[in-house]
Amino acid sequence: MGALGFVFVTTEPGKEGLVLGAIRKYQKEGQYVRDVNPLLGEYDLVVEVEAKDYKKIGAFVVDELRSIPGVVSTKTMAAIDLETKLDKQNRK
Repeated sequence: MGALGFVFVTTEPGKEGLVLGAIRKYQKEGQYVRDVNPLLGEYDLVVEVEAKDYKKIGAFVVDELRSIPGVVSTKTMAAIDLETKLDKQNRK
């Protein structure tokens, strides 16, 4: 795995479907988007993104996702590979 992240997207009211459709085009083209799902709550959509490195994820979010008409804001969370002490003990 290269870099993996989750982008929480807030849209203009009533624009959720249009933004979802635009993001799914990236998914169909195999460009950065692994999955996208509508949400209830503070954010309208969550987009799972993957790239070679986090710099590419950042560029995709800033240059592409934020330029989709109807997107108000994004919040990106980077996934990490976390190995705990318990994991290490269980391997011994």
